[in-house]
Amino acid sequence: MTVVSLLILVALLLGNAFFVAAEFALVSARADQLEPRAEAGSARAVRTLAAMRNVSQMMAGAQLGITLCSLGLGAVGEPAVAHLIEVPLHAAGVPDELLHPISLVIALSLVTVLHMVLGEMVPKNITIAGPDRAALVLGPPLALVVRVLKPFIWFFNTLANAFVRLFGVQPTDEVAASFDAVQIRSMVNQSQQEGHLGSEVSGLAEGALTFEQHDLDAVLLPLDQLVTVPRSTTPRQLEGVVAEHGYSRYPVRDDDGQLAGFVHVKDVLDVPAERRDQPMPDRDVLPFVELRSDQQLPEVLSTMRKAGAHLGRVVDDTGTRGIVALEDVLERLIGDVRDAAVEHRRAQQRRPDGSARAAAPAGAGAGGR
Repeated sequence: MTVVSLLILVALLLGNAFFVAAEFALVSARADQLEPRAEAGSARAVRTLAAMRNVSQMMAGAQLGITLCSLGLGAVGEPAVAHLIEVPLHAAGVPDELLHPISLVIALSLVTVLHMVLGEMVPKNITIAGPDRAALVLGPPLALVVRVLKPFIWFFNTLANAFVRLFGVQPTDEVAASFDAVQIRSMVNQSQQEGHLGSEVSGLAEGALTFEQHDLDAVLLPLDQLVTVPRSTTPRQLEGVVAEHGYSRYPVRDDDGQLAGFVHVKDVLDVPAERRDQPMPDRDVLPFVELRSDQQLPEVLSTMRKAGAHLGRVVDDTGTRGIVALEDVLERLIGDVRDAAVEHRRAQQRRPDGSARAAAPAGAGAGGR
């Protein structure tokens, strides 16, 4: 009888370990890691995802299994171990009246340690080390157990959900698999600290996460800070403006001082010599894309991309507030975007001793941003 009891003890420990590991696996596993396998035809992945979408009943089944195994360890395991311990204690001369209490305390301690270490901590730590793999292995068997014990599990799960609602919490059947921006930013920072992501990749992720938090004011170039050219500007005059400021695009003002569009340096300067002193033709003045002052940067980027425009005019109820350059918008998303013309201008502004002369104020124009 003692041998049978010990075998039952081992089986209960293994059962407890299974339910603990399955519980942690289904809670810790990420659905987005298993979905590709399910789409590839893995039946085990499909069953595991189904269990994860019904996590409330899975947890009820796991807890029921853990409880039954724990009760079994106390009812069968401890007396069996105590009976084994009584033999050496009796041989050691322990009085009969103390034999059973001492053996019971020792047996209780041993079974408790085995329960905590082999039945709880070891399976939990193994599962945490590889939750997706553990979920694939343990999820389907747990789902089968839940299906067999469905009436009991339904009762306990319904009772538990009723108590949960008393605390003002709405029960859910699926573990959340999505993350908000704060959680993703924390994951990116932790991944960078652990060496899984480089600083450049983490910087791109940070820019993407904070991109939608910016409005047009973050990249707006006010009218009084623009380097503009009149509509009658000739290619030769524009060449002088480029030499002074180094931008590649310049807003164009009409005779009334209003913004009429913008010119790209390459379109104007690439003209025959006989036309260099003639006003630039109308075809070289490109239209702005119209932007509202209340637009967020993601919408601004989408609008400018669809229009294929590098400069946008920002308007509100009072009129034109300024312009926005596509490069400035992109810099908020992916970091520094350097224009070749600006870099060439910076190089030209270097003194022979390596120091820099005063350049145009930051944000003074639109072309190189």
